[in-house]
Amino acid sequence: MKCRKNDSSLAQIVIEHTITYFLASKVRRDDFVKTELLNNLLESGALGNEPANFEEFLRWQKTKCKQIERIIKQESPMPADFVFGWIGALPAEYKTKCMNDVCGAMGTFYTPLSPINAESKLTDMQASLADISSEFADVLQHSAPAMDGVYDDKDSATDLQRLSNEIFELMASCIVELGAINKASGVVPSAYVAMANSQLFKK
Repeated sequence: MKCRKNDSSLAQIVIEHTITYFLASKVRRDDFVKTELLNNLLESGALGNEPANFEEFLRWQKTKCKQIERIIKQESPMPADFVFGWIGALPAEYKTKCMNDVCGAMGTFYTPLSPINAESKLTDMQASLADISSEFADVLQHSAPAMDGVYDDKDSATDLQRLSNEIFELMASCIVELGAINKASGVVPSAYVAMANSQLFKK
């Protein structure tokens, strides 16, 4: 995604990724809202309780769908309570990319696992080196700006953005793998152990 003037707006980020999903998948907007989004917003508590009476439920659903339609068209603001339930309704690929941007807007880094927790119960974890290999292959595929050994004004801004995005996604995959290793064995990187033992990080 290109940087926009309002990339720090969480609602704008979520809407942009949602529209990208619609365009790429040809999924019907109303199908997504009724089958995925409303359920997620209900489970997250953003919509309160749905009516028990069927006819009242249909009226409620119609009202909520219209509200969401106005949000997508950016005619109405997105309530803060909608953000994470909305992101959770997106398919995995779009959810991850959206969370990368959302966390980036907050100056942090998205990973679905908190890898370092020495007291957690050990459990078998799926190894995902194939994901790291795939992400690294994407980096190489889009590495044209780095091939001459320097980044400068001769490089395409679009190519640099894509390379930057791919490197970021590779980093995220590596952190997820570190989390899997830790959850399965308790093993953490030596650098983390050094940091944990350093007086610089003692409270």
